[in-house]
Amino acid sequence: ADFLCQSVRTIQKWRVTGFGPKFYKSGRSVRYRRRDLLEWAEARRYGNTSSYTAA
Repeated sequence: ADFLCQSVRTIQKWRVTGFGPKFYKSGRSVRYRRRDLLEWAEARRYGNTSSYTAA
């Protein structure tokens, strides 16, 4: 959550809806690879607000 500058609850919601980055789950623990976080964030990078389209 800190890495993405979001609240833990927001990341949880993203995980439930399938919007967030790929994750691993072992028991009750949820883990993210830094590479997956970077790829996910990079895929949502825009040059200006005109090029953004809400999915």
